[in-house]
Amino acid sequence: MSVQIKGVGTIGGIDQGLDTVGVVTATSFVGTGVSVVGVVTATSFVGSGANLTGITGTTINNNANNRVITGSGTANTLEGEANLTFDGSTFAITGGVTATALSTFSASGSALRLNDGSILRLGNADADFFLYHDGSSTDFISAGAGKQLRLTTDDFVIKGANNTETLMTAVKDGAVELYHNNEEKLSTQTNGVKVQDTTDTGAYLTMATSSGIAGKLYATGNNTLGFLDSQNHYMLKGVKDGALELYHNGSLRAYTVSNALYVEQAEFNDDCSILINNKSTSITNNQKTTMVCRVSKDAGGSHGGTNRQAVFGHNYNATTGGGGFFNIRSNDGTNRDFYMDNNTNLRVNYGASNIGTTNGTVVGSQSSDIRNKNLVGDGTVSYGLSEILQLNPIKYQYKKELVDRIGFSAQQVESIIPESVYDTGQDQDNEGNIVSGDTIKAMYYVDLIPVLVNGIKELKAENDALKKRLDDAGL
Repeated sequence: MSVQIKGVGTIGGIDQGLDTVGVVTATSFVGTGVSVVGVVTATSFVGSGANLTGITGTTINNNANNRVITGSGTANTLEGEANLTFDGSTFAITGGVTATALSTFSASGSALRLNDGSILRLGNADADFFLYHDGSSTDFISAGAGKQLRLTTDDFVIKGANNTETLMTAVKDGAVELYHNNEEKLSTQTNGVKVQDTTDTGAYLTMATSSGIAGKLYATGNNTLGFLDSQNHYMLKGVKDGALELYHNGSLRAYTVSNALYVEQAEFNDDCSILINNKSTSITNNQKTTMVCRVSKDAGGSHGGTNRQAVFGHNYNATTGGGGFFNIRSNDGTNRDFYMDNNTNLRVNYGASNIGTTNGTVVGSQSSDIRNKNLVGDGTVSYGLSEILQLNPIKYQYKKELVDRIGFSAQQVESIIPESVYDTGQDQDNEGNIVSGDTIKAMYYVDLIPVLVNGIKELKAENDALKKRLDDAGL
């Protein structure tokens, strides 16, 4: 039977000889010799299609098991990609991947894994940021030369590989903490850095160079801080509300108490000294090296003032040699220097240029050993009662002093017994006023004693002669 349809129709139970132009909808059709020009709609097609005609063939190049098929750019030709495979569970890529959109891994535990020795690069150049693992013990994170590596977070933590030990933490607007064996050792503070050891009573800050450990800053308890050498010997130690101690070669040499500074040594049969040494090679005249003692509180009254002080030191003078001195200053600023001249006489004067010279008033006794003396002539002193009778004792007060004294005028004595008077070289009086004429004179009062002895001898001789005359006269 031959059926021909032109238009739209529905035919059921046809098994052969269908010739149609248009649209055919068949519920069941089995047979041969079907010619359709148009559209055939069926719930299913059965057969190999070997006898179908008018169908263009497609070629797949390099086809193999699990290869992903892609277009080739040539009509009716596809490519089996050797570097792109999928076995139903794993999608494998051999070669580079270029992504133009964001990829999302949504499966639980999913990961982008690169094999050992692979490099993950971000940027257009090899010198840009990269991550690298060599497969054994080395990992690299590099931002490239001259570039900044920035990690942004408000709470930064670095843990050990087991995720149980903290290595470092950093908190926004807070502390940065460094750990050792899971114990915080160093942290930043609002006003500095804290070093601590919470498992011991002592904490160390060690300083080292290429030669080794140079020393340590050491804290113990909650009240003691010190500097240690490389052998943990104290060099300096301070105790809260207590002493500051200075050491030499591990031995205590100086320390403070509530009202004093002690310098001592107890280990050796040796001197114990304080040395203040001006080692400048360009020092000029009248430069001093001193220790000053002063009380700042004003005592009030006539003895008040804050200028009272005592100075012990050395004065340098290229011409005279200078020397050691002791200076005492009164409350009004007046001061005097005590020093020794080249003849071992202790003198008192003012003005740094006089220190070490023969200027100034001699203080204290003189040596009387004849072995230290050369006689002038036969050693006889010609002065006696006649010179004594010419002397005029006076009662006086030193300027700026309210104490009555008795003595002589050096100017009056000089013309009678000149050996007992000397020139101090001072050009100011006790009030600091410049004097006119000669500089200030002073006396060796002890030099008047031989004159007084001669006077007494003369009186004794006269008394003996008078007594003899009286005895001879029977009176």
